[in-house]
Amino acid sequence: TTVATHDDDSTLDNDIASLETNTIATADIMASSSTSSSCPSTCNSELCTCVEQHGDEPANCASEIHSVCSASAVDSCVSPQYVDFFQNFYCPYAECVMSGMSVSKCGCDFYQEYCDMYDGDEDD
Repeated sequence: TTVATHDDDSTLDNDIASLETNTIATADIMASSSTSSSCPSTCNSELCTCVEQHGDEPANCASEIHSVCSASAVDSCVSPQYVDFFQNFYCPYAECVMSGMSVSKCGCDFYQEYCDMYDGDEDD
């Protein structure tokens, strides 16, 4: 097994960005539960505003995501089919960023969880 190493955060950020293009965007998850806008009226307005402004970059909305997750209000923001995904991936990511860890470190953890989920599916 080859382990990728990164000489600096910019290389790591580029790798994370390329992985992000293959995952579900926060805005897409939220939009799937609303017919009129990108955010359901039942969702925290601060999260809605942040996602509308920053779109696919969850690090920019970590505080707002963390607030929704901490209030156990994910189901008020996303469609039922995305609640587990959001709780299992975006909530821990936001908590990581809010704890003061680097966005790169939290991104690595996020994608490691994502990979572990898919690796587990292959065993079934």
